[in-house]
Amino acid sequence: MVYIIHIKNNKTGEIRQSKHDYEFGEFMWVEGSYSCDCNRALFFYAHDEEAYNQTCGEKDFSITDVHLEDGSRDEEMETFARCWM
Repeated sequence: MVYIIHIKNNKTGEIRQSKHDYEFGEFMWVEGSYSCDCNRALFFYAHDEEAYNQTCGEKDFSITDVHLEDGSRDEEMETFARCWM
């Protein structure tokens, strides 16, 4: 299942989209590896060199939206949206 997540750089206010071709998992974005700024930077900068200057933390990047390619959300995405965005 392909989904799109919107990641905000909290320092600049810029929002970029990152496309993922696997099942969405709320845990990964809230408590798992994708909750860390160092990994969110990789998605935000699309693995560009700038991403590798990011330190670990949980304040520099935030998630502003998540949806399937057609714009809809499944049940887990709806829960994530209500609780974490």
